[in-house]
Amino acid sequence: MVGLLSIGAVIFGTFVVAFAINRAAHVVLGAGFQLDLGSAGRVAGLGLVAASIALLGWTFRYRKPGVLFASTAIMFYSFLRRQAPGPKPTRTEPFVVVGPYRLVRHPMYLSVVLAVFGAGLFRDAPLFLIWGVVITIWFLAVHIPFEERDLEALFGDEFRRYRKQVPELFPSGRRYQK
Repeated sequence: MVGLLSIGAVIFGTFVVAFAINRAAHVVLGAGFQLDLGSAGRVAGLGLVAASIALLGWTFRYRKPGVLFASTAIMFYSFLRRQAPGPKPTRTEPFVVVGPYRLVRHPMYLSVVLAVFGAGLFRDAPLFLIWGVVITIWFLAVHIPFEERDLEALFGDEFRRYRKQVPELFPSGRRYQK
């Protein structure tokens, strides 16, 4: 339950920050601070949000949400405390390479990225889209490398083979093959 609340708080906080930044820009720069993408942008945004929800549902089909969120919360707390992963991993879970994990190593993070970009397009909010870029860079440059050190300690050679075959965040058509 703590994991679910933690990841929920992070996602909610991400959206609150994005909405606050976007609202502040509207106040300071005026109401004209939009991309004016019209209905095409709204439809594309809804499509990305729907893809985000579908990806989360697909992920939960193979890994229990409680286990997934608890695992993510443990890594997030370790990251916040700057507790480097060591020879003893901070979590225990099975190595799962089914469903979305065959296409991308971090489907839950991809889901967050899709949701933020989708909301930005739907709301016609450029700063929301910039926030999506920031989150994507943070996942790729900071959080995923930190988490994968722990996964390598937990799963060893099996994870190293998986990492060589499957992209981190964005599907490329490559699939995991044992």
